[in-house]
Amino acid sequence: GVSLDAQAQDFLASLLLGAALALLYDLLRAIRLRRKASGALTGALDALYCLLLALLSFFFALRIGGGELRLFMLLSALLGAVLYFALLARCLRPLWAFWADVLFALLALAAVPFRLLKKLYGKLAKFAKGTFFFPATGL
Repeated sequence: GVSLDAQAQDFLASLLLGAALALLYDLLRAIRLRRKASGALTGALDALYCLLLALLSFFFALRIGGGELRLFMLLSALLGAVLYFALLARCLRPLWAFWADVLFALLALAAVPFRLLKKLYGKLAKFAKGTFFFPATGL
């Protein structure tokens, strides 16, 4: 059997896991709301969350649960998520919204060189098309 102390530690660890997964969901939610929920981004973020949820739950079950994901662990993870959304989510959402804005501002700044290259490529293509135009010689 498993000792009561080990079960209490597993309970607290799964509470933290549930809160961490809820926090991750809230972070991805802020990103999704900043992009006005475009279909491709929403699907990609949902797939990313599901992948991370599965991986974290798997590694949690291996490391903490000794290869077993017990029912009380699932319920305490759910309780951790509920506690996060009930107590912390409303306070932290403005912070996540700020960081989502910062992320998209940095992405827009990182895209500037690519936009300039695209514009330069368009001008070079137009110049080359006008310069290297060879009419059919009839051969």
